[in-house]
Amino acid sequence: RKGERGEGGAPPAATREVSKKPVWWLYDDFSGPVREGARPQVQQLVRLLEGAKQSYGRDVNMGDLCQLKLICQDNSLTVAPKTASGRDSMFRTAVEGALDAVEEGRASVGLGNDGVHDFLTGLCVAIGVPQDRALTISSGETAARLRSLLLQAVVSLRTKDDLDLLKTLIRIDNVLTTMPFPLKDKAPEVEVITRSLRNSINAEEGRKIYAQFPQAKEDNLRMMRAMLNLSV
Repeated sequence: RKGERGEGGAPPAATREVSKKPVWWLYDDFSGPVREGARPQVQQLVRLLEGAKQSYGRDVNMGDLCQLKLICQDNSLTVAPKTASGRDSMFRTAVEGALDAVEEGRASVGLGNDGVHDFLTGLCVAIGVPQDRALTISSGETAARLRSLLLQAVVSLRTKDDLDLLKTLIRIDNVLTTMPFPLKDKAPEVEVITRSLRNSINAEEGRKIYAQFPQAKEDNLRMMRAMLNLSV
């Protein structure tokens, strides 16, 4: 099926197709009848989100985003924010909130207890985030989160805080499991992480961190080897 993940031996054309779509993307449209009666509520919520900083002195709120996704999905409605940058800002906040949940091992976000993948997909459908833009934003935020967690891991290693190191490595494992890059350890974001850590983590520290990383998932182990620039 078009857009499905390929394996390492997939031809270049298949790889190009995969790279345009987030791994977590579940559907392209809402199912069920359209209920226009809910549109005023949806539009009001979008205006609230768009004006959050200027009018209320606060950033976009995850609770509002969850509510927007839920109302749109329940009524099969979509809405267009005024600007692409405003739309992207909403989605970026959603990804950050999803990563917070994933790190902590939570399977759902929001009052509707949406699964992380369903929440992100539904919000994209609701506010019209294209697949390739969703991929760019989510991959960038995920890479930044992984880099931050790896730096936290090396601090814990150097301060001999074994418990914090273990917790941090579990968080990394959770992120890699739930928010994988389409090309996994071959993703360009992995190379960016590796380069950015080159002067922050030495080879010995990388090996020690890797040795304590959860060993159950081979894909995640490959990702760790790539990010830590380990040959074995």
